[in-house]
Amino acid sequence: MWAPSGGAFWVWHNRAMQDATTRYTDGSYLASNPDWHDSHAPWKAREIVRVLHDAGAKPKSICDVGCGTGGVMRAMAPQLPGVEMTGYEVSPQAAAMVDPGVDVVLGDFRDDSRTFDLVMAIDVFEHVPDYHGFLHDLHQKAPQGMFHIPLDLSLYTILRDKRTLITHREKLGHIHNFSRETALATLRDTGWQPAHMNFTRGIFMHDKLDTTVRKLKWLPVRALMHFNEAAAAKVAAGFGLMVLAETTSGYRVA
Repeated sequence: MWAPSGGAFWVWHNRAMQDATTRYTDGSYLASNPDWHDSHAPWKAREIVRVLHDAGAKPKSICDVGCGTGGVMRAMAPQLPGVEMTGYEVSPQAAAMVDPGVDVVLGDFRDDSRTFDLVMAIDVFEHVPDYHGFLHDLHQKAPQGMFHIPLDLSLYTILRDKRTLITHREKLGHIHNFSRETALATLRDTGWQPAHMNFTRGIFMHDKLDTTVRKLKWLPVRALMHFNEAAAAKVAAGFGLMVLAETTSGYRVA
């Protein structure tokens, strides 16, 4: 099996990293996802607020890294009155879609010295080539983190990899795939200790189940969810994990 060596490896590596990120600034990601997933913002906001309430967390300031159109913050604002919210987004196309009144900084969050009570990365680090470095750097922003991770690895997606995992990679930019176990291990490996979490069921929260046939197709999954949601997430596609995590003692980056 061929593998680049020496200087050739770093040329190949750097080119791969660039290819994985330029889609968010050159317009190609927008072409594949015209609303930048803004239609998913309301249910994601509800899930975030639910986890905060269940955990008894009351942040006074929140930043959303990789916030896209700012839709999640917009949907959260009425549910968290008085909470200061700022987003960071590297894509000029997404930033151009932000509604007036939503505070979004176009650029890298690392270039802003402000800190917050809570940092969010909602469906973000599966897109980032160096996701360990990214998660490590988030400690600069807040002592608590809220993460939503799509659980792309399931029996269904593995058996149908060309139609799901590869599509997610090419259309959605998911260059890393996670199960519940690997998602939580990744957070712990980068200094984030999960404190409270819920499964999310994105496939049931928007228009993918818009026909009777599709609804019937997912009835067995709904039944399994009733008895064992973790098992359902291992079998079926469309699940995610919303995790509130704390910075591990001594891990806060100055």
